[in-house]
Amino acid sequence: MKKISIILIVLFVSQSLFAQDWTTTESSSQARMYQTVTKLNNDRIIVIGGISLSKDYLTEVEIYNPNTDEWTQVADFPLTIKEHATVCISDSIVMVFGGFTGSVTTDNIYEYNINTDVWTKKHDMPRDLRTHTATVLNDNRVLIIGGYQSPGGDSRLTFVYNPETDSYTQPIELNYTRAGHRAILMNDGKVMVVGAYDNAAWTLVKTCEIYDPETDQWSTAGQLPVGMTGGHRVVKAQDGDILVIGGFDGIVSTDCLDEVQKYDVQTETWSILTNISLPKTMVSCALLEDGNIMIAGGKTSNDDCPTEVVAMNPETGDFTTLNPIPEGRTSAFVNILNDNRVIIMYGYIYSGGSNYYDNGIIYETATTPL
Repeated sequence: MKKISIILIVLFVSQSLFAQDWTTTESSSQARMYQTVTKLNNDRIIVIGGISLSKDYLTEVEIYNPNTDEWTQVADFPLTIKEHATVCISDSIVMVFGGFTGSVTTDNIYEYNINTDVWTKKHDMPRDLRTHTATVLNDNRVLIIGGYQSPGGDSRLTFVYNPETDSYTQPIELNYTRAGHRAILMNDGKVMVVGAYDNAAWTLVKTCEIYDPETDQWSTAGQLPVGMTGGHRVVKAQDGDILVIGGFDGIVSTDCLDEVQKYDVQTETWSILTNISLPKTMVSCALLEDGNIMIAGGKTSNDDCPTEVVAMNPETGDFTTLNPIPEGRTSAFVNILNDNRVIIMYGYIYSGGSNYYDNGIIYETATTPL
């Protein structure tokens, strides 16, 4: 009888702990969308700009400390801003590139010093841009890719910014015009850009491209089996292979994709690895400590926001079910903390209209960011 009681107690405790894999963070000052959420080297997370529930453009900047579960409001960004790009350069420096102020697309670059709580304007970009990507290279320079410029529409423009000299390389062009794309730093220090649409040509861009910082040149990297206009997520597996998950399947259509597409870095080819349970876009993804890839939340074609969470084996495409997130959440921001926890922040859910989140949720085991 005692043995049975002990077994029951152990089962109850283990089930209780398992059920608490997800925890909810403290709320920030307000819900927002189209902000940037960037992890700093000291494990804190800085949130910049965006728009409020009432659609007001924001200047507010907040920093979240996951170790104390506390928010701190710091110096406002100099402009109201959304659709900008933010990167962490060092322990003390964060940089913000371009964005939309609510009236104009900007070419501004601002540097934030965490130690002094001061914003400093740097040299303007060669063009105004928004919905572009910014990727920190291994030498600490920043590669700016594509996006939307005004006037001119979607852009082929790319350039490299050097924060030490506050200067740029001569702008070069992508092989394809891109907006709605994703960029990821590869294991060899090159940068791959995946997915997009070309508004002027009204076409999907299925051909991927790779930037080589040694030659300052772009080369094509095969075609996606299935193209998308945006909303897809790009993850690097532990062996360096690139996986593309979900997204929107057309420029007009709101249908979503269920394909997981894989780029094999050894053979330099694309294939469809597997399919997720539901066609979805804007899921939250992270590479877990065991090498599996977490896929959480997202939005379906009929605007449902499932709470489903799975771990996918990037070699076989097999899935393992994990504890669901507390509430549906799409278009959220994912970062990996220094102690290997996954943090998913902000995003929104459809419930009689879009409702933005003002907080985050934390999962206890992970290893590297997407």
